[in-house]
Amino acid sequence: MKNIFIIILFAKLVFASNVEIWNTKLLFCLNKNIPTLEISNDKKSTNIDELNAFLDKSNINSIEVWLPGATDEDYQGDIYLNRIYRLHFDYKEKNELTAFIENLKKLSFIHSAEFEYKRKPLYTPNDQYYNNQWFLPAINANDAWDLWNINNGETPGNKNIILASVDLGVTFSHPDLRNNIWQNLGEDADGDGRTIEGSGSNWYLDPGDLNGIDDDDWDNNGLTYIDDLIGWDPAGLGGIDDNNPAPPNSGSWSHGTHVAGLLSATTNNYTGIASAAFDCSIMAVKVSDENQSGNIYITDGFAGILYAAKAGYYAEGFSIINNSWGGGGYSMYEQAVVTECHDDYN
Repeated sequence: MKNIFIIILFAKLVFASNVEIWNTKLLFCLNKNIPTLEISNDKKSTNIDELNAFLDKSNINSIEVWLPGATDEDYQGDIYLNRIYRLHFDYKEKNELTAFIENLKKLSFIHSAEFEYKRKPLYTPNDQYYNNQWFLPAINANDAWDLWNINNGETPGNKNIILASVDLGVTFSHPDLRNNIWQNLGEDADGDGRTIEGSGSNWYLDPGDLNGIDDDDWDNNGLTYIDDLIGWDPAGLGGIDDNNPAPPNSGSWSHGTHVAGLLSATTNNYTGIASAAFDCSIMAVKVSDENQSGNIYITDGFAGILYAAKAGYYAEGFSIINNSWGGGGYSMYEQAVVTECHDDYN
């Protein structure tokens, strides 16, 4: 029997006094006895005529699957994760959204519908050495490290323990991170034992593994997670997911890389900072659409959580998922994702 643990870490997910919703999209779930929708290539219609008529009347711009990696095996009660969909439309006031949701719920094949709440990264100061101050002594990391004979090569941590940074992306070429980046050997198409390679400051996804095939195919869907060599980017650019979970820049998008450093920066290497984990693997999961200006929001956080949980589970290792982001408002769909990861991928 596999002994795999999933720890999902949120930092103040619920801020009751600061509830923000998306005024241009919402979520709905089909009844469990209704097959998953067949969505047209232009994402404007489905195989259910009654739903199409409702969407046309409501001036919906597009419809899409909320959790591409979900299957019929992923459900909590009557909420089947693969039957949750996201609608996109022009700006609506909250009272208009509320009325829209109530009308949508009247359709006989709809289980429920709800707002999609805004989630955003937690604030990080810009002080140069913020990330290497106070926290290691505060948790007595030095005392813990003394349990290992580090000078003789016995080190804490284990590369089979996967620490997922579900955030704004990870700069996997960073000199203090690249040796600890998780490598999905289920996608090692050329069989060389690695999925990233390079030297010096030039690191990249292994070209020999980029074959356009979902080699490990743990979700029995060859169209998802193609070439996820070190993680995944459910958000991509304009909502089109891809296999490169690096952020678009190292300025305002550096939050996920900071998180990765705290999780498992390479330690005892005369470079950068130390991490308590010392020598664990960092899975990079980017969950913010790059097509944003001004405030950067988490747009596909729960798709990222589900990916990280499943990828860790099927890699036969630990999945420890860090989510340093939050926002107000309770979502039963978000809760269903977290509970499903805890119950079925542990």
